[in-house]
Amino acid sequence: MKDVLMSAGIDIGTTTTQVIFSRLTIAEKGGFGAAPGYAVTRRDVFYRGRVHFTPLLPDDSIDKEEVARILSEEFESAGLRPDDMDTGAVIITGETLKRANAKEVAESIAALSGRFVVTTAGPHLESVLAGKGSGAAELSTRTGKLVANVDIGGGTSNLCFFDDGAVLDTACLDLGGRGIRIENHKIAQIFPGTKRILEAESIRLSVGDSADLPSVRERIENLADVMARLLAEALLLLPESPTLRKVVTNRLITCDRIPEIVTLSGGVADLLGNLPEDPFRYGDIGAFLGASIARNGAIRERLNRNTKETLRATVIGAGNESLTLSGGTVFYQEIAFPLRDLPVVTLPMDGANPEAYGEAIGRAWERIREDGETTAAFASEGLSAPTYEEICRLADAAAKAARQKDPSGSQTWVFVFATDMGKAFGQAFRRRMPPKTSILAMDSVRCGDEDRIDCGDPIGRGDVIPVVVKTLLFDNGERETI
Repeated sequence: MKDVLMSAGIDIGTTTTQVIFSRLTIAEKGGFGAAPGYAVTRRDVFYRGRVHFTPLLPDDSIDKEEVARILSEEFESAGLRPDDMDTGAVIITGETLKRANAKEVAESIAALSGRFVVTTAGPHLESVLAGKGSGAAELSTRTGKLVANVDIGGGTSNLCFFDDGAVLDTACLDLGGRGIRIENHKIAQIFPGTKRILEAESIRLSVGDSADLPSVRERIENLADVMARLLAEALLLLPESPTLRKVVTNRLITCDRIPEIVTLSGGVADLLGNLPEDPFRYGDIGAFLGASIARNGAIRERLNRNTKETLRATVIGAGNESLTLSGGTVFYQEIAFPLRDLPVVTLPMDGANPEAYGEAIGRAWERIREDGETTAAFASEGLSAPTYEEICRLADAAAKAARQKDPSGSQTWVFVFATDMGKAFGQAFRRRMPPKTSILAMDSVRCGDEDRIDCGDPIGRGDVIPVVVKTLLFDNGERETI
């Protein structure tokens, strides 16, 4: 089986909004004696849109109509229609996450962009997508070294450590090239994270200061040097200072391993080196930050400047890397695809104690209902080599709990396993439920309690499900999860 999916990547960031379109080639993997499976074997970005400034309204909310116009313009320029898209992601990044209407804008743009273009937001996923889009994951695989990518946007810096292509750890700092906004040669705005740095480091800068004054410019350079130092600290290249904790958005790196290679992406990655003649040409301090990073010895000695993608790393990650494929042993009936925004509940599974699995489903169901959800994805690691009898006992326990909570079989039941047991479990569960119960059971997908998943239309011969595993974070850090 070989399929080509059309994918859209849309990044609505602190400073810029970007769109790319890709072709993802899906093919069977494995061979004789292996469980059937599928993988994305090729990713081709065939259209890169213009870099647009993210449109804001006077009240600092996102201009939804203008973002929709930008999207329409890019589809037209590419000679495409939203109906052409099979998959993809709209990712809300940086300071844009904090806009009051961020969630509304993300969902409306996703709805305009294709049947299975999904909404994603949050620093962990942004860090991963930027790191993969920049080529850092591939570089770690090719070199066998621990690679850290730092994606420096307008409002935040996202770190992702890769070990042999796999995500080892992520972090995010409230630090970016647009930490200070310049208009008409004056400081027009200082973002909260930057204010905390200024206070902690006793650097005096205020709204209204003239950026043309040598004393003000010197203090901006000092600020940029501190920002570069904080990035080095977050990368574990320098001892941690008290200031670092003041700019953490979600978490710091905890893996306790020092990267051997550092790559940079985001707009600031294109500004390394000496200051340009007009360092305020972009209306911020990104050029100063780029110059300071280039001077920072701890970063410089590990820096690989041959980053595959810089400014477009996140949007390419959204378009190319957000999709996961289920294993080739799935079971589904009476499912109206796509399924969107299902909260994930992780459950322990022990073949020797199936009753505990059923009891965990019952407790999780009660929590789901209390939180106003109607459907969830019950995720488990699964059993590595289950016998038919073990699967039947687990399905018995799961169906007993399901019938108690849903006697009519009117709800949708979704089961996700990391190991290869989706189809067998789904078939066994079906035999124990009312005939028309909506059931989806799939494997080779890993997700956690803070995640949500979207499941697209089956592809190929109908035996693989496109899945996006995501974490949503909107409205000043209020995590959307059960």
